[in-house]
Amino acid sequence: MPQLRLTPGYFRTAGRLAPVGSTTAVKLARCLRSLQQEPVPGPDDAEDFLPPVKPCRARRVVGTALLVLFDRRADDVFVLAVRVG
Repeated sequence: MPQLRLTPGYFRTAGRLAPVGSTTAVKLARCLRSLQQEPVPGPDDAEDFLPPVKPCRARRVVGTALLVLFDRRADDVFVLAVRVG
């Protein structure tokens, strides 16, 4: 099972877009759990870019307009940011 690494960019963007205790935060937590439990990248994960130009993957947070931007390196999944997609 891959190790999930939450970056400062994730905390900065998630705090703004999915406040603690909100239903959006609960859905975001489910998406993060899926990144740890399912094959990464999955068939529904899209290629994306994090500014300025960092290639990454994006996974939709079900039931929201949010995307989780992440990068897979060896046995780690780095969660880079959350954005409206």
